[in-house]
Amino acid sequence: MVVLGVLLVVVVVVIAVSIIIGGQDPVSFTLLGISFDSTAGYLYILGLLSVVVAVLGLLLVLRGMKRQRHLRKENKTLKKEVRQAHEPERTASPASTDDHFDSTPREHP
Repeated sequence: MVVLGVLLVVVVVVIAVSIIIGGQDPVSFTLLGISFDSTAGYLYILGLLSVVVAVLGLLLVLRGMKRQRHLRKENKTLKKEVRQAHEPERTASPASTDDHFDSTPREHP
């Protein structure tokens, strides 16, 4: 897998260098009603930069989602620990009828 990854990176670098160096032909394109005149190499670099920015944005979103998932898991664990820590206090003191709602069914006369 590592060899395949390195091979792909080398191929991409060779293609990028050949496009940037050899892409001096003029290119004209329109974006949002505005016409741009440029070279193929410059256009390739702009495309490359836009992909880098998109990947960075995706990485930030994934990192944020991972952090939120970790915080939710930690919050759930802390709530469970607090509940277990207070459990002996509830069983040790007698419950009064004023403190809670009695939900046991009663028979009507």
